[in-house]
Amino acid sequence: LKNSIIQGVSKIINKYHSVIVLEDDLVTSRIFLTFMNQAINYYKDYNKVFSISGFSLYLPELEKLSDDYYFGYRASSWGWGTWLDRWKEIDWDIKDYSHFKFSILDQIKFMRGGSDMPFMLRNSMNGNIDSWAIRWCYNQFRQNTYTLFPKKSKVINIGHGENATHTKNKKDYEVDFDLENKTNFLFSDEIILNKRLNKEFRAKFSIYNRLKNRLISYVKK
Repeated sequence: LKNSIIQGVSKIINKYHSVIVLEDDLVTSRIFLTFMNQAINYYKDYNKVFSISGFSLYLPELEKLSDDYYFGYRASSWGWGTWLDRWKEIDWDIKDYSHFKFSILDQIKFMRGGSDMPFMLRNSMNGNIDSWAIRWCYNQFRQNTYTLFPKKSKVINIGHGENATHTKNKKDYEVDFDLENKTNFLFSDEIILNKRLNKEFRAKFSIYNRLKNRLISYVKK
């Protein structure tokens, strides 16, 4: 998986200088490409924006958000886009991992996107999972950059459930799916993170939530 994604994206992005990527178990809204292309065009010269996500979790705080988007610490692999100048700077080998794994401070900072992230990176580095996405997220953390998410998700992942390979529980990935036909999205030069939104986002990946989900899956069996 890791090598396939990296090689495929590299081939396209080297030719076109930006890319939009979809997995085969995603359903997009009618305005997915409209949102993605407008955001990619707007932020192409803003190096603090690491990637654009078409997917967004349902977060209660989003109901108070007046903007079409918000920024987060964690990239998403469910319908996303980025630019050549960001992609070519990625250290896929994570050469500083020997330092990171002994740095409590760095691991705490990395967990701003979810407490599961250091553990996923460790599993990737140990060869237990074949993930490109956690290495992508780690590079975003190291570069102190952000992902732009839509207020309403332009993507639904239908690959969840009892027969799924990775994600059995659907509930934590519920979305407010965008069924509108909006054709113009407003973005801003200011890149500011909403603390309440990111607190709710981080809670989705908390140890409590992960243990709860395992218990629910066990009970259902």
